Amino acid sequence: MRTGRRSRRAQNYVSPLEEVHSRALKLGDFLKNAREAGRVTPSDRITGRLIAEKINDKCGWNLSGDAGVRELVNHARTIGLPIIGNAKGYCWGVNSAELIETIADLKSRIAKISQALHGLEKSARKMEQEEMELFKERATNGKAAND
Repeated sequence: MRTGRRSRRAQNYVSPLEEVHSRALKLGDFLKNAREAGRVTPSDRITGRLIAEKINDKCGWNLSGDAGVRELVNHARTIGLPIIGNAKGYCWGVNSAELIETIADLKSRIAKISQALHGLEKSARKMEQEEMELFKERATNGKAAND
């Protein structure tokens, strides 16, 4: 009979989401401290690859460069951390003007991705129609051959 206690293994289990959340908070601390120390500024940002190297060394992680950092930055932003970024790298935002620039960039990317999505959907509908016509043609030709 269970007593309501979780096993030691279950108590120590960290879900992937909890791990991402914890790492995103540490990334935020890293960027905030770097900004406060003047090592990273909006005009002198830090690249994802360099963030990964520094955090991997400091925390013993195995972030996969830019892609791993992008995932953490995305999560950090979803929980409200003011991480700004562009093609030159990332920085801790300290005022609304800095955040608005990143917000505008994200909105532009959303619009471009939406356009690409609609283009692919249009292509898929066209291909489906062509495939259906080909199927009907083959079915009709096969029927005529059997007559």
